[in-house]
Amino acid sequence: MKIALVAQHATPLRPRAGGGPDSDDIGLSELTRGLAKHGHQVTVYAEKYQPDLPEAAELYDGVRVEHIDSGPIRAHAEQGEVGLLERVPAFSGPLRSSWTLERPDIAHALS
Repeated sequence: MKIALVAQHATPLRPRAGGGPDSDDIGLSELTRGLAKHGHQVTVYAEKYQPDLPEAAELYDGVRVEHIDSGPIRAHAEQGEVGLLERVPAFSGPLRSSWTLERPDIAHALS
């Protein structure tokens, strides 16, 4: 089964700058690993919050991370919820295009 996990503000590939991975990054990594162990093909769609993050990467067997560039990101303390909401259209457009080419069986959004 093809599972899409939409995690606009978290990525299992690399934690955000600061004191290490936060609980969202860790929980997402554990979730994807568990789904892959049961034979599912998992794609995590995350925001490309650092310019050196790859557009796509294989995290481990059965799990792929795709980073979507949704425009410049202000410092975390400055952006708050409004900053995240402002980037939703720029994030969802490429996501919709990707799913037009290859639709997942299941899609789940993480908040």
